[in-house]
Amino acid sequence: MAKVKNITKDVRSLFSAQAPPVDEGGEAELRDELFVDRAWPKSTWELVEPPELDGYEDCSTDEAIRWAVPEPEEKALDDMTVDELKEYAEAAGVDLTGATKKAEIRAAIENAEG
Repeated sequence: MAKVKNITKDVRSLFSAQAPPVDEGGEAELRDELFVDRAWPKSTWELVEPPELDGYEDCSTDEAIRWAVPEPEEKALDDMTVDELKEYAEAAGVDLTGATKKAEIRAAIENAEG
């Protein structure tokens, strides 16, 4: 559970629907899932204990607090294995007919992508 405090009057209704009723300026615990892919303005409360969300990263900004699934890093074609290149080609709709070696598969992808 995440813990927040100093809740302002304008967001009390948000919290009361998701947590036990809380007084303005009070402290409340919120289910960790409430932080996923939602931007909570920092001007409306202060985060005391962050959520514990496996597989998510803190994507907060100066204005808001938010957790999200990290964007996967895109691998360069040269760094991919043959299986990864084949998967990439299939997802991109690249025809690999006759391409069996890594260099051939990479070349087919590069030619298709222009």
